[in-house]
Amino acid sequence: VSNLNFAAGQTIPNLVMVPVVDGKVDLYNGSGGAVDLLADITGYYTAGGQGSALTTVGPSRILDTRSGRGASKARVVAGGTVRLQVAG
Repeated sequence: VSNLNFAAGQTIPNLVMVPVVDGKVDLYNGSGGAVDLLADITGYYTAGGQGSALTTVGPSRILDTRSGRGASKARVVAGGTVRLQVAG
């Protein structure tokens, strides 16, 4: 499912809640060109006795492919995926 759609040359912010699987999330570039990816974390849910609880943090930058934070310092090629460690 697409969480963000953009045209060439645009800088677009977005906010999404995504499931974390084995401490990681995958970010996929479905566009026809290379892109820089940035990701900030602002909170997370934990399971508790009465359901889920939201813990807020940051915002804290955990991914920036321009500087090499959280992944290689390189644009993500068309059809490329960045697997980002967010927990553990």
